[in-house]
Amino acid sequence: MESGWLPGPFPIKICWKLDTDGSSLRILGKAGAGVLIRREDGDWVVGFFVHSGETNCLKI
Repeated sequence: MESGWLPGPFPIKICWKLDTDGSSLRILGKAGAGVLIRREDGDWVVGFFVHSGETNCLKI
């Protein structure tokens, strides 16, 4: 599956990529997720993660 960016009517051309991921440990009932934003050259812009506490994959 390919993804791309179509430029809008904006004078400045900026292209960023948003990556998300999450995981859970079913036996322990713990889960977390993270977000990363990168520029088109791959340089990291900002990122964060969150611990969801006691949960499962259906509650996230």
